[in-house]
Amino acid sequence: MLKRIFRSSSETFRTRSPERDRITDERLVLAIAATIDSGLRSSEYEHDGLKRRLEDVISIAAIVGGNEIEDVNSQSDPRAELLQKSDDEIRIGEARLRTLENNIEHFRSLKRDLRRRFPGINLDATEPAPK
Repeated sequence: MLKRIFRSSSETFRTRSPERDRITDERLVLAIAATIDSGLRSSEYEHDGLKRRLEDVISIAAIVGGNEIEDVNSQSDPRAELLQKSDDEIRIGEARLRTLENNIEHFRSLKRDLRRRFPGINLDATEPAPK
């Protein structure tokens, strides 16, 4: 420590090269972009799978429930119970879909903001571009 304090006057303070600083900064921004992309892909994947499953459940519920008024009034207890459970699951699934759609839009907005704030960085690159 004392050597650092009393170093000779011929030693000067040195920094990294501007190129190395640029690469370091670009790597940080790319890491953030990759994290946003990962969250976006995961949310889209979950959304698409949940949407398909919900469509299947709704189709099955429509078949089980029938479409005639007499069918609704004459449903047996197990059938009515199945429909009630389906309705509950559909409601929960639809709420999750809305949350995922909201998250997806937020992730896309974050990516747009990152592009706007760092216009010189190709956010689709995996490594900093050499200059």
